[in-house]
Amino acid sequence: MESLKAETTWNIRDPERLVKALYYAESVELKSQPFFNPKFMDVTFELCLKLCYASSTAYVYLRQFGALNNNKVNTRYKIYVVKYGKQEVIISRSSTLLENQERMGYKEIQYYQYMYHGKLELRCEVQFDRYNDFTAFKESMEKMVNLEMFTDCCLKVGEHSLKCHRSILAKSSEVFFETLDQMDKNKAELETFEIPIVEFDVQVVQGMLQFLYTGSVKPAYMESHVENILLIAHKYKITNLKYECEVYMSNLIENSKLLNYCNIVNLYEATTLEKGIVLFIQLNKESVVNSQEWRQIKLKRCAWANNILERALIAK
Repeated sequence: MESLKAETTWNIRDPERLVKALYYAESVELKSQPFFNPKFMDVTFELCLKLCYASSTAYVYLRQFGALNNNKVNTRYKIYVVKYGKQEVIISRSSTLLENQERMGYKEIQYYQYMYHGKLELRCEVQFDRYNDFTAFKESMEKMVNLEMFTDCCLKVGEHSLKCHRSILAKSSEVFFETLDQMDKNKAELETFEIPIVEFDVQVVQGMLQFLYTGSVKPAYMESHVENILLIAHKYKITNLKYECEVYMSNLIENSKLLNYCNIVNLYEATTLEKGIVLFIQLNKESVVNSQEWRQIKLKRCAWANNILERALIAK
């Protein structure tokens, strides 16, 4: 996984003149030049400013082209307005919630308060994660496992036998690779290549297999089993699946989940989820520090709680 950044500075000259030129009930959307990271030009961004007839109110937002996953994205961004030609004021920023890529950070401002020598200056900083997936092969890979085409092993979960392919398991997980390699050395003594999985329900294992074959997990499985899917991804060292679960869980953070998520972060090295917790605390300081859950965290994991709170307080 690689974290990439992009940024832009946009000067809008004399927006008042543009407002005066509008007809009754009319509005206009201004757009900055597209900006992107040269390492990944499939994803680009533009800042937008919407002006309305006879109004000093404007609307600022960020638009993303080229989704990393689907139309809901977890791009991290900050939108600034430059006051008095030098002082940067954050007017909008990303949260832990997924947003529509057409209108991220939609914010109402009184643009005249920030004009300097007849211009409005906006800045935007964007950060997003680029990682490898199997989108291009999704349909064919899903068909291969659903139809059990030339399967050569199975995962035994209770009474369920989930047929799959040794090559898919081995290439996706070093843990499965080592298990299958050992089984291959003893194949003369084996009737089948059967791997027992006893710690997880069959739905969790099915969710893992969906990801190994298609690069994604069906929403129904994530909604019901995301925490256990993260645990199975950690156990079998499936890094991309673990990352997907942490991103999904970051969108669910609330006070009632903090203690449980704190334990997951510490037990399973969930660094992406930890970043989500830092951002959640930063945006909800008073609510968090006064909650019963936070008091329990301080009692059980005092050092970690202090570190997280410090990071939230000093983060820009």
